[in-house]
Amino acid sequence: MVDKDRYPIGNAYNLMDRRATVEVQWLKENIGEDRIFEVSKNRLDDHPALVNLLWEKNHRPEGFKRIRKALTIDGFITLRLTGRAACHYSGAAFYGVAYDLLGCRFNQEILDAIGIKRSLLPELYHCEEIVGEVRPAAAKATGLLKDFSVAKQWTEYIEPMEPDPKKHQIYMEYFNLYKSLYEHVRNDYRTLAALRDRHHATG
Repeated sequence: MVDKDRYPIGNAYNLMDRRATVEVQWLKENIGEDRIFEVSKNRLDDHPALVNLLWEKNHRPEGFKRIRKALTIDGFITLRLTGRAACHYSGAAFYGVAYDLLGCRFNQEILDAIGIKRSLLPELYHCEEIVGEVRPAAAKATGLLKDFSVAKQWTEYIEPMEPDPKKHQIYMEYFNLYKSLYEHVRNDYRTLAALRDRHHATG
């Protein structure tokens, strides 16, 4: 989370942060766990980034008002180097909740329902796309070149890799099986999480 001057607001979250339990419950009751899984293909109980952003909104409202962009860690580095708030499509999956994994976009309907503006989130790019050039100040501080065109001298361009429809079909068969399995063990996961939380709370 950065302000208008691209400086951090608070510390970054890590994947083990579980403070937003109230927000997770609110999402389950008001958006629906099945709806969120349908869109994001991720479990709410993993506390994706949008869950943590809701926690900031509810518990640190003054700090939340200062947020201009909510970024992944690599997105923050990209911002500091280029001045562009960007995220690659695969990394956007860590936002969860309103990120449409198959559609490769943020779901505006869900964003509206949870009260998070699309403008707080980065623009999305393919991994191979060039987001921008290294800013002069960043180049001076890091010793990086303005761009990486010199790398063409040492690389051999072959062919871009295109998706294989047959392999995608196989992937979807596995994914649908996983989804079916998850439906059967979802309550067991909740019981396991509650057991972990209870023992963690008692030390």
